[in-house]
Amino acid sequence: MNIKSIRFRLTMWYSLAFFIGTAVMFFVFYLVTKQTLLLQTDQELTVHANALVKIIENGQTNMMTGIFNQGVLSQQFSEMPGMLVAVTDASGKITASSQVGAEKDPVILDLLQKSSMVVEPIFVDRAIGSRILRIGVFPMLNNGRAMGLVLMGDPVEAIYHSMNRLLVSLVLVILLFFIPALI
Repeated sequence: MNIKSIRFRLTMWYSLAFFIGTAVMFFVFYLVTKQTLLLQTDQELTVHANALVKIIENGQTNMMTGIFNQGVLSQQFSEMPGMLVAVTDASGKITASSQVGAEKDPVILDLLQKSSMVVEPIFVDRAIGSRILRIGVFPMLNNGRAMGLVLMGDPVEAIYHSMNRLLVSLVLVILLFFIPALI
């Protein structure tokens, strides 16, 4: 094998271009897939948060005065195990929660403090206990005045686990393409 030959150099350049092109294509595929899954989760959180806001606005429960109607939250969100639901009043105090001790959880309190002035929904990933949750923070507004916040969290470990497996698979596929192409 003559490494100074034109044939060798062209083969190396083509192999490198093939490897970089394939890696970029797989990287974009990975990012688009991850973003699509998280966007779908965000849409589901938005639907559930809007339903909860309507329940509160319609007076079906008296959460804003500190009376927690566990039955309404359980009925509305029982099909989603591990889901976090918390409602705050205008001062930022948690008035209702699906999680025992949410008013003392440092992650939730930090998120509430940072989100106290939001006017549009925001979405973040946070580890609460041993679970990773995609949390949507939704402001409750009445005539432009803040009435409180609704936090909706959905476990996303399955998404991140699947994305890690996809990444490993893509790296293996790239290597399986690159080595024969180089040879």
